Amino acid sequence: MYSTGSKQHLYVSQPELLRELGLHTSLDLGRPSYLAEAFQPLLGDGIIRANGNNWAYQRKLIAPEFFLNKVKNMLGVMEQSTIAMMKTWENRIIESEGGVADMIIDEDLKSLSADIISRACFGSSFSQGNQIFAKIASLQDILSKPSVLFGLSNFRFLPTKNNREIWRLKKEVETLILTVVRDRQQESQKGIIPEKDLLQMMLESAATSDDKLSHRLKADRLIVDMCKNIYFAGHETTALATSWILMLLALHPEWQERVRAEILEVCGDRFHDLFQDMDAFRKLKMVF
Repeated sequence: MYSTGSKQHLYVSQPELLRELGLHTSLDLGRPSYLAEAFQPLLGDGIIRANGNNWAYQRKLIAPEFFLNKVKNMLGVMEQSTIAMMKTWENRIIESEGGVADMIIDEDLKSLSADIISRACFGSSFSQGNQIFAKIASLQDILSKPSVLFGLSNFRFLPTKNNREIWRLKKEVETLILTVVRDRQQESQKGIIPEKDLLQMMLESAATSDDKLSHRLKADRLIVDMCKNIYFAGHETTALATSWILMLLALHPEWQERVRAEILEVCGDRFHDLFQDMDAFRKLKMVF
């Protein structure tokens, strides 16, 4: 047990109990109300914050877009962004004295994950996606302040400096996302074949859904909140996991050698084609 201000929390670390909670399908297992209220500007009514039938509908809508047969089409995007970042690291080493450079890589990894999400979600509109996610990141920084997250809930309605900044960023994020959505809709009306990025797949899924809840949820609001949730769920989590992996590999160089040996054994000289070969991926037992 621990507390933050007047809020009491139970921290669970038992894998068996966590597994049981993960398999629990009752819609009565909802989100904490105080977190839902605090994160509304960041998450809207998306799947991370949703409850009950609203959550079930959104899960049904978005889960198929992350099945392996669809995610594998995004691997080229991941490879492109990662190689660009690695070249940046190489250039820093080349330009340094003696070929040795000190680098703090966590910010680079956060930028990498944001770039991958932008490209996968918005396709050729990824530059607009980067603008959107930069503003979401700023919004997340403000909302993570203890005074905002665990302060009195009624204070979020007062025009304080933090609240005015939260309202401004929230409006700008929603306007930018809706601009991209409107552009896609206009392209479809003109007969232009849209890109099959994540945003387009969500638009098509929402348009073809026959779920009754879809008539009660505004499509634009739903897409905006989905984009916010995808960024929040995949941005820092991915960057932090990658940071830990690199740190652990640095602490255990023998595992670096094992991983390299496995990649060379499976891929040989075809390393740069690895992301396009799912069969080769499945053979990398040690990596995964």
